[in-house]
This record gives sequence, structure tokens and C-alpha cells, in this order.
Amino acid sequence: MPFLIVSFGFLAISQLLLMGLFYLWYFREEKLGLLLSLLSVCLISYALYVISIPDSDSSNLDFLLGRLASALPAVLWLIAHFLFVDDKKISPSVWSILIGYQILRAATVIGAPWVIIKDVYLNDMLDRISELVMLALTVHVIVMAMRGRSSDLVEERRKLRVPFAIGFAIIIAAIILSLLVSGFMENVDANQFLQMPILVSLFSLFVFALIVNLVTFRLAPDSQLIVVRDKAEPKAGYNNQSRALNIDPEQMKELDQRMLQDKLFADPELTIRILADTISMQEYKLRVLINQGLGYKNFNQFLNSYRINEACKLLADRKEKLQISTVALEVGYASLSSFNLAFKAIRGETPSSFKSSLSQ
Repeated sequence: MPFLIVSFGFLAISQLLLMGLFYLWYFREEKLGLLLSLLSVCLISYALYVISIPDSDSSNLDFLLGRLASALPAVLWLIAHFLFVDDKKISPSVWSILIGYQILRAATVIGAPWVIIKDVYLNDMLDRISELVMLALTVHVIVMAMRGRSSDLVEERRKLRVPFAIGFAIIIAAIILSLLVSGFMENVDANQFLQMPILVSLFSLFVFALIVNLVTFRLAPDSQLIVVRDKAEPKAGYNNQSRALNIDPEQMKELDQRMLQDKLFADPELTIRILADTISMQEYKLRVLINQGLGYKNFNQFLNSYRINEACKLLADRKEKLQISTVALEVGYASLSSFNLAFKAIRGETPSSFKSSLSQ
């Protein structure tokens, strides 16, 4: 078993090193490229950590490798956020979680160079808490990858969601399990059985990195796998870029007319599939039309543009004097909170402040 662990460990390291260098070389100016290189470093650190190369002076190195390995869920969460969430802002509370659990794990390592908490029972309890946070971050990565898949208009990103969620979820889950198991190894005699999760995690890591490298280098150097180079977003409307993409201006015009005249956006259950059926257009063509012709990355962004424009008209109507909650329902929102968030994202102010400014 130790021989297999060492073998698959070094095989995984070789593939991860190749993957990290590729993204660092070709995508070093992109946030995702740097994060993927950092992820490779963390995965390599994990592999070295569990291989446990004998070295009498390795306590400091082991501590560093352990911290980098523990940072895996945080780095993966950042990658998923920048990849799948169009709003790139990260709240201070999330940063405190991402950084806090790593500080917690570093503070509870018995025998670490700067160990803070020396009580064994307290250490165990805090370790369990940090491991639960790591597991929760991994689960949330899967949620981010799968949530909004149907409304995602960026085809490369939409196709990536499922394999990203499944692949990384299996690997990180196996790694967390192996880290959990490693804490009990010294007190249990059945080490051969307890080493199985480590072997599985290293094998999974090797296979996944190998697949990524094979696909990447088949497409390199213009690979768009995971990292998509930033491009200037086209403005809404038909322009020269739309012409270059062979987007029919009549279809653009028809889509806009149907959305406005029939108020299709006011249907809270409207999806891109329903809209495609309504206007008799193939769904994939409608995705291209909205994404590459109008510049929207997400179907909800497209809907919100119509909904908020209509909401502004209703709020400005002095004759009707509709309540904000009524306006939210009229334009297609199922809740007032989602209406407020969308309104502020587009207009930069809340509906109530917008309505108040009109009366001044």
C-alpha cells in the first residue's frame, strides 16, 4: 500500500506540475489562470504531505504543506466563484470564512512551529469545525457550478459546469476524507485500511489531472478550457460584431418586439426554453442571439433589463401610484427582495429611493 501511495503520488505531482505551469504561462494575466496555478500548488502540497517522505528536519516543511493542502477548498471556491458567478464581488464575511478556517487549522496543529492551542480536546473540537467548513465550501462549489446552468448563455462555461462539479467534488471529498483519516492513524492499528482513502484521492487526482492535460494540450495554445480570455462585451443592440457573428437583425428585432409588446418578461416562470418555444426559435440559436448579439452572459440579466425598465415606467406613473410590491409582481418578480436586488444592480439605487427622487 505505501508503495502504491508513493507511486500514484508522484504520478499526480507530475501531471499537476504540468497543468500549473501551463495555466501560469498562458493565462498568467487572468485571475482564473493564477488561481488554477495556485490550485495546482495546493494539490501538489497535499500529495507531498500524504506521501510522508522521511526527513528528520521536515517539521516546518510538513506544516507548510499541510496549510497549503488545507487551503484547497478555499482556492476551489474562489475558482468556482470567478468562473460561474457574474458578480465577481466577494463579501467580507466570505473572506473571513475562507481565511478564518485556515488560521484555525494552523493554530490547532500539535507540534507546529508556532502552535497556539495546546489543549488536545479543544484541538480536536476546533479541527472538526474547520473540517466541516471545508466540507461546506466543497458542497457550495457544487451548488455554484450547477445553479443557473439552464440560464447560462456562455456556451463554454455552461458545458463546463457538470464535469467541473463532479470532477472536483470527488477529488476534494476524497482529500478531505483522507485528511480526516490521517488524524486517527496514530491511534489505530488498521493502518492498511485507513490508507485506502489516501490512495483513492491520489489516484483520482492523477486521473483528473491527466484528463485535463490531455484535453488542454490537444487544444493548446488557444485552449479555452476553464479559463476564457476576457473580451469586450458587446453593447445591447445590433452592431458590426453581430454582423460578423451572422446574427439575423430581423430575429433581434422580433425578439425585442415580442418581449415588449407581449410582455413576455412579466411571466415569473419564463425560461429560455419557454421563450424559444414561444417565438419559434431553436434554443441554442436563442442563446447565441442573446449572448453574442446582445452581450448578456445570463438569461436572468436579459430578463432583468426588460423588467427593471418596465418597473421604472410604472413607478414614474403619477396616475397609477402603484406600491413597490405591486410593481415587483407586475414585472415578473416572485418576491420583493429579488426585485430590490435586481433594481439596485441595474439602477444603482433601491426602488424606494428611485420613487422618492421622482417626487422631489
